[in-house]
This record gives sequence, C-alpha cells and structure tokens, in this order.
Amino acid sequence: MKVKVCGITTVEQLEALPAAGSDLAGLIFVQRSKRYAREKLRPFRQQLRKLPIEKVGVFVNSSEEEILQTAEDFGLSMIQLHGDEDVSLTQRINRILPVIKVFRLPSPGLKEQMEEHRDACSYFLFDTRGKDLGGNGEKFDWASIHGLTGDQPCFLSGGIAPTDAAALKDLNNRNPLFGVDINSRFESSPGIKDLRAVAEFISQVKDQSK
Repeated sequence: MKVKVCGITTVEQLEALPAAGSDLAGLIFVQRSKRYAREKLRPFRQQLRKLPIEKVGVFVNSSEEEILQTAEDFGLSMIQLHGDEDVSLTQRINRILPVIKVFRLPSPGLKEQMEEHRDACSYFLFDTRGKDLGGNGEKFDWASIHGLTGDQPCFLSGGIAPTDAAALKDLNNRNPLFGVDINSRFESSPGIKDLRAVAEFISQVKDQSK
C-alpha cells in the first residue's frame, strides 16, 4: 500500500516525508481549511519542485484554470478533487494530471456517483462525511466499501490513527487498496505532523512479515 500524508503546511515537513516512508504528500489549496498551504508554501515553490515525493494538490470546487495554474506553480504531480466537481472537469484535468476523486461516506447514491466518475479519473478516495470536507478525524464503516471498488485503484481516508496499521492490512487482504491517506490523527496541531508517529505507522502498514 502507498501512504499519502495529507495536510502538510511546512517545507521542512515536506522535505522529511520521504525519510519517514511516505509516498505522497497532500497540499490543501482550500482557503477555509485549517491546513491551507498556499501562502505558507508560496515562497518555496522552486524548492518544492525538486523534492523527491509526489505532491497531491487538494481542491474543492475550484475552477479548471486555478487547478492547473496551481499545479504549475507548485510542481504538483496529482490532483485530488474533494468537492462536487462535474465529470467533464474531472475528465479534462485527468488528461493532464492523474485525478483522485473523493467520495464521502455514508452517501446516498454512492454507486451511481462512482460509476459516473469511473472513467473520468485515475483513483477513488473514500473519506468520512463530516462537518468539514476533510480532516474530521472520524472513521466510516470500512466494510461498506467491500465490492464497490472494482478495478479502480482506491485510497482509504477518514480518521485513520497510528493504531490502525494491523486493521488496515487486514482490510487490504480482503479488499485491496492502492493506498491510505492519513491526516489529523497524526498531528500535534492542525497542519503539523508528528513525524515519529507517521514513520512508525508507515513501517507497520508496509511490513509484509505480519
């Protein structure tokens, strides 16, 4: 499984993620988010381009122009759409950069939404429906995704904690995941990760001997 650490807000932590074992870093470009990264990372744009980690830009109902310009400015390699973006926008972005389309659970009509977007994006991500669009620190019923994913590579998110590595490996054996997305349960404060907890979790979740 790949591990994506989302909600990164400092260049120092972004630089440290590869050594912690992270495969992807999530940068949130949603102004109302407590983990809004644009202004904090803007001075380091040239530095960001050279870092050896895939950077995923997280957007909510942004315009195509804003998404693509931000991707260019910050050297993003993937786009995560966390809002109510229509299929045509998802498809256009996905022709340029791989798109992770987010679905919040529980959700009426989830199967229909997924089928609508299946050919328009590269990945699905399942998150918990909560008061915020992400970073709520709450789990949904993981069993609810069994049989839903098909051949689409999927990320699991929503309240994943440092103690969840064994449960995630068990889930992956029954319902293969492309990756997991960790965020608020690994923080000392919003946007600041406990990198020791991150590294220990990644070591456990990627350990094939257990």
